[in-house]
Amino acid sequence: RRIAPFFADCRRGFVLAFVGAVIAAATEPAIPALLKILLDDGVKQSTIPLWAVPIAVVGITFIRGFAGFMSQYGLAWAANRGTQTMRRSMFRRVLDAEPALFTRNTASNLVNTLTFEVQNGANQLVYSLQSLVGDTLRFAALIGYLVWLNWQLTLFVAILLPAVAYVMRKFSK
Repeated sequence: RRIAPFFADCRRGFVLAFVGAVIAAATEPAIPALLKILLDDGVKQSTIPLWAVPIAVVGITFIRGFAGFMSQYGLAWAANRGTQTMRRSMFRRVLDAEPALFTRNTASNLVNTLTFEVQNGANQLVYSLQSLVGDTLRFAALIGYLVWLNWQLTLFVAILLPAVAYVMRKFSK
């Protein structure tokens, strides 16, 4: 809540990053789907020609790369914009600070706080948000693909996996 006002005018960057993350997550199950066609059908006659599979894999990789670039660019733009806003606010506070602040702290310490610590904090915050959103979207896309392939098996594994993990944890002790 305290940092959110500094990033209030960065919505365009966050929207660009979110759109890039959604596109990247949507293409995540496409590679296994194409490889499924290639591995299941092999060189047999399938609905799509065999030469189209590598072209599709390269195309999807290109789309994922461009979506990743969009996401990184949007987040970098938002982080830099938020960092500038924080620095301006901190600099105004330093200008109005009591003189004892300058006797307690060295100039290099104050400059370090205004430049590097703000940048590192903003970058960590923004990129942790990217990891959270990107991984959540990828997980949802892959789970959706698994449900689409075989919902009974997916449900069975979703129920069985925690039980197996619990048993393995107990027996490993």
